[in-house]
Amino acid sequence: MWKFCYSYATHLQESLDVLYNWSCAWQLSISYKKCSFMVIGKLKNEKDLSFHLGNNNIISQQKTAKDLGICTDSGLKFSSHISQIVAKAYARASVIHKCFSSKKRNILVKAYITYVRPLLEYAACVWSPFQLDDIAKIESVQRRFTKRLPGLSNTSYSDRLAVLGLRSLQLRRLHQDLICTYKIIFGLVVASNSGRFCQFAKV
Repeated sequence: MWKFCYSYATHLQESLDVLYNWSCAWQLSISYKKCSFMVIGKLKNEKDLSFHLGNNNIISQQKTAKDLGICTDSGLKFSSHISQIVAKAYARASVIHKCFSSKKRNILVKAYITYVRPLLEYAACVWSPFQLDDIAKIESVQRRFTKRLPGLSNTSYSDRLAVLGLRSLQLRRLHQDLICTYKIIFGLVVASNSGRFCQFAKV
């Protein structure tokens, strides 16, 4: 495993050297402090792995990385991303309850749908959780928001959703996953539809 990774690490360093030499030739400096790398999985000699731009510009190693707004860790898990978006969603939901002078349910729900729910659903097909703790953590935002609406504090969560015409966030993510799967199978998005998707389609 280490030998396999080391060959790719050597190739990556050679590519970085080519990039550095090109930047020097064209007098376009690269901000190496803004660069970082992350090891996916576990390596026995991970501490010995290092990359640099030039002789003294060491590229730092990170345990988490954010790409297009999605945060993941070296184990390709999204628990940290879920914690971040839940914290933002709680804060924004609290602002809606505090700052809106109107306490009408329909207005507050529209504000929630517009300003809070998108935080919890952006690119959900990528990070959709399977662990019960993460699922409950995301759902708790909508649970708490609907419970604070006038006249619904003593109503069960399922009844609150029925009254407000909302669906659970878990069900909405499942719906998004099914739509994404359909698009992949039938070539409606730029993604490979080989492997399991093709097998399911043939069945």
